[in-house]
Amino acid sequence: MNVLITRAELFAAKAHEGMKRKTGGPYIEHTKRVAAMLAAHGHDDEMVAAGHLHDTVEDTAVTYADLVAEFGERVAKLVMMVTDPIEWPYPKGMTRAKRKVVERAHLAAADPAGATIKLADMIDNFGNMNALAEYDPKYLKFIKMYKAEAKLAHPLLAHGDPVLHKKLGEILARY
Repeated sequence: MNVLITRAELFAAKAHEGMKRKTGGPYIEHTKRVAAMLAAHGHDDEMVAAGHLHDTVEDTAVTYADLVAEFGERVAKLVMMVTDPIEWPYPKGMTRAKRKVVERAHLAAADPAGATIKLADMIDNFGNMNALAEYDPKYLKFIKMYKAEAKLAHPLLAHGDPVLHKKLGEILARY
């Protein structure tokens, strides 16, 4: 395996250490699947590395500067293209709906590589939805909301990998 990708995987594992998905599984498994999907579709090493790292700035103490120092400007920029542009804690009065409007505008501005990483992320998130519903039916409302949000984001990612874009469209049609 490429040194950059291995370093990114280890860095992400350390950053997400102890974090769990809603289903209780280790969070890092999600980032590994996203990276593996990007690799399987022939994307370059920096994109695969960013796939491992795509949630680090949003969900951990890792900063953009940390990523630049460790992985270079391109990987850091790719991560930022798929990172929620509104930092936690959200501004007072910032509803999820308002936040998602800002997020969709941010995604629409991503370059094709960034759009591709987001497509892989969303595809993997949908792969987790059945397990989430089985784990706890209270998540059915969240799944419905996520699907509606994904349907709005999907057309904005058409400049990403066409195979992944089509796959997400097929997933959305099934839900």
